[in-house]
Amino acid sequence: SDDATTVQRSAAQKAREGEKSPQAAVSQQAKAGANGERKVNAKVVHGPHGSVAVAVPVYVNGEGPFAFILDTGASQSVIDTALARELKLEKTGSKAPVQGVAGSTVAREVVIEKWRVDKMPLRTLAGVAVGLASGDKHAGVAGLLGSDVLSGFESVAIDYQKQVVTLRPKRR
Repeated sequence: SDDATTVQRSAAQKAREGEKSPQAAVSQQAKAGANGERKVNAKVVHGPHGSVAVAVPVYVNGEGPFAFILDTGASQSVIDTALARELKLEKTGSKAPVQGVAGSTVAREVVIEKWRVDKMPLRTLAGVAVGLASGDKHAGVAGLLGSDVLSGFESVAIDYQKQVVTLRPKRR
């Protein structure tokens, strides 16, 4: 089957066929390495027209894992509105403009205090709650990790073949 067909199948179809969703695939344990770096099991997701995304397991307030896509092109991290509501994330009262390839909108900012990629803690930040088209905490993508989070690491390396992301914390 082609990439577009693969992405369009429902989570139920994928489960029946034994294929892991991004959410199910990212729930495996990671391994710690030298210099505090952490190797995190990821899921490489192939979309339409040759697009490729990498999903990693993110825990928010002790809940999860939720599949978040690494998005170096996004300046701000995003969490799905339904998940933000379910986790009762505090709203900042501010609204932020959000620009994507499909257009722009204004979204509510939420405070994400206790969150981590696998066991690697992430700094507190005001993320944006947006209704994601593929947002489904059990089968789809629950958010995006943008440069506001990824720049907090010394390096982020992706091994597409092994489906592993290596996070190296900044030296203090």
